[in-house]
Amino acid sequence: MIAKIMEMYRLKKMDKLGIHALRAILISINFLIACSCTPNSSGKAEPFEKFFNMDVSGIPFCAQIAITDGEKAQGLMFREKLGENESMLFAYDAPRRVSFWMKNTSINLDLGLFDSNGMLLEVKSLYPHNLNPVNSSSDKIKYCLEISAGWFAKNGLHPGAKLNMKLLGDAINARKGK
Repeated sequence: MIAKIMEMYRLKKMDKLGIHALRAILISINFLIACSCTPNSSGKAEPFEKFFNMDVSGIPFCAQIAITDGEKAQGLMFREKLGENESMLFAYDAPRRVSFWMKNTSINLDLGLFDSNGMLLEVKSLYPHNLNPVNSSSDKIKYCLEISAGWFAKNGLHPGAKLNMKLLGDAINARKGK
């Protein structure tokens, strides 16, 4: 099927809708390869290192879920790279104003800031080893997504985009062993 789509593209018979369909198929395949997540039915908490399938307004990505203070403090420190759709999602118990810095982090990142309903409120840029705090404008932030720089713009995601709360809830419950 992919070969047929690629042949259509090469023959320039594909219109704009077809190009978008091809892009969606390729993103989905990459997502499935990069993120293999199985539901947790054992009652045992999933480890911090596990990646979970997520999406923002239908755009897929994989995220490690930071739920403890120690995990949030560690974040992406000492990582050399992230896969194209890999990320870390920080989940807070209650909405708040947040502040991030890039101590011991050598990857350019986007920081998506979401409210308790999963609505994207802000996107900030984070630069390697920058110790200056990057603060949210809002005090309603409950979820923060660190992902490769440019990911939000590349995928046409702006404030108002929605985090899939069902997938996020399932991931948080799996991390907690529920």
